[in-house]
Amino acid sequence: SISVFNHMATPAAVVVTGPPPVVLRAEMPDNMQEAAFAKVAETMAEQRIEKDIATSLKTHFDTEFGPTWHAVCGKNYGCSITHQTKLLLFFRCGELFVLLFK
Repeated sequence: SISVFNHMATPAAVVVTGPPPVVLRAEMPDNMQEAAFAKVAETMAEQRIEKDIATSLKTHFDTEFGPTWHAVCGKNYGCSITHQTKLLLFFRCGELFVLLFK
């Protein structure tokens, strides 16, 4: 399906270090959302380069949930994507926006 990111959802309740995740759009099982939040928080504690955070998240999801995942991280970007049904997550951690989809 094609997604445009202008939908606000209720934030998921997850305990992570650093800024809490604020879910902007979720079409993904809760366990996968929690894995994404944890991996982003873990990576943000180690590095601040957006490309490296996205690469870490993509690699983790390819390993844990099968290929091929796409991850975009940044403070200012726009996009239009096509994704598999029920495999999309768009959230914010502090100033960093994260888009994850398959």
